[in-house]
Amino acid sequence: MKRRPHHKTRTGCSQCRKRRVKCDESKPSCLRCGRLRLQCSFHCLAPTKPERPAASITPSIILSDSSLELTHLELLHHYTSQTCLDMGSADMRAARNMQIWQVEIPRLAFAHPFVMHGIFAISAVHLITLQPNRRLELTRRAVEAEQAALPSYRQLVASNDPKSIHAIFAFASFVAPYLLAQSHLMGVPNGRIPDRDDEHPHWFLVLRGVVCLLVKNWSELSQGPLKSLVRHIDPVDCDRNPEDAHYTKLYRMLEPTLSSTAGDREALSHCRLALDELRKIAAYPFSPRNTLDAMESSYAPMVWPGVVSDRFINLVYERKPEALVILAHFCALLKKLNSCWYLRGVGISLLGAIGAELGGLWESRIAWAVAQPAA
Repeated sequence: MKRRPHHKTRTGCSQCRKRRVKCDESKPSCLRCGRLRLQCSFHCLAPTKPERPAASITPSIILSDSSLELTHLELLHHYTSQTCLDMGSADMRAARNMQIWQVEIPRLAFAHPFVMHGIFAISAVHLITLQPNRRLELTRRAVEAEQAALPSYRQLVASNDPKSIHAIFAFASFVAPYLLAQSHLMGVPNGRIPDRDDEHPHWFLVLRGVVCLLVKNWSELSQGPLKSLVRHIDPVDCDRNPEDAHYTKLYRMLEPTLSSTAGDREALSHCRLALDELRKIAAYPFSPRNTLDAMESSYAPMVWPGVVSDRFINLVYERKPEALVILAHFCALLKKLNSCWYLRGVGISLLGAIGAELGGLWESRIAWAVAQPAA
């Protein structure tokens, strides 16, 4: 007796092929799977009618001023999976802060394209540290993203619209890390002393601008999606810092002499105020944990550029030795953040520039800061 011809099929559903039986290939579910009440693989492939979006969902996830290329998707994925986890040292990666960097800021970016471009830029410069063979390509991507973001950012800052302050602050938080990382790539020394005539934006002054933005818009920011970054903190007891004596001895050089002019006295008073703030910053890691709700201990030094006076900044511009000595002790705190990818080497190189500017006469004043090891 002749066997009935059997025609094999390679297009049947997965369930029938696994059981080595003929599939009739009916869709969305073959008859055999339907009879046996199995989940047919054809059902998963069948097109479904898209649901209408809920009326309450107003933000569009489509960037209005640029199309998403594969590289953009790569940079967005890298940011949400790695860059946001590496925005600082271990203390900065507290759970509440990770919610900000990993969830809230990308959420703002979907409604504000310039924030998304900021994400692309910071992600690209971070990816360079992991894939240095792509340096040229990723540097170009970073610069393109930055240039795409800045016009909208500047326009919103000028408009002074409180509704946009959360997106503005989110983008501003990327700028200093971006500049610090890009300085290595663009051949601009990130350890240079701030200068009034600097041709390139200086990270110190950018940090100062971010803190000023925070203070000016404290009410709105403290009630928005980034509120965990801007909480109030309790007063800090500087005496808890075992290194405080190295800071307090600087007050002796800030005492006016009989020959000090009114201008000298005024300059020294601003240096004392800057030193007061630096001592508080240095004491944060040694304070009770309940005082650190607003900023993790390692994040605190990044705030100091924003709490010194304009007069103190001018004294730095003028290379006033007392101001530079205080700036050198700020570098001692930066060296403790040396493990952070965008701060690597910054404290050391800035301290070297200050030492070269001061010369031997002031060497003893900064000896302790120079001797501090980098983390």
